[in-house]
Amino acid sequence: MSATVLLIGGTRFLGRAIAEPFIAKGYRVYELNRGTRPPTPGIVEPMVCDKADRTAFGAALKSRTWDFVIDTILNDEDLTFVVETLGSQVGHFLHTGSLGVYGEARRIPAVESQPLAVVEEGEMKSGTVLFNYKIRQDQVLLRAF
Repeated sequence: MSATVLLIGGTRFLGRAIAEPFIAKGYRVYELNRGTRPPTPGIVEPMVCDKADRTAFGAALKSRTWDFVIDTILNDEDLTFVVETLGSQVGHFLHTGSLGVYGEARRIPAVESQPLAVVEEGEMKSGTVLFNYKIRQDQVLLRAF
């Protein structure tokens, strides 16, 4: 049997670009999203759910054991919920983030030990609120790891 993949937020942009190679290699890909767009062709099952509905979201996460869970949309509070809900029901968890949170990173892949680009509120510039937000996402996952 092929590996199962849960793609959270998979119908557009990065999610679709992630789903297609997994599908092409024979993985069983499930997409969890709000159902506002058609699913990616080739997925096993569209799982329609709003992440804000914690009861439905938790039920979808626990509906099977996942070899891979790939997130393209979750914030730090959502990630905390997912980590607590999934526990050991996932083989690998991949969160898409932003290299920009690692400030001076000049190489890809950047590593989590890079200095962070935390910006104090008084120094806010365009985009820095986003980076601080993404730093909180990484911190949730580093604690879980």
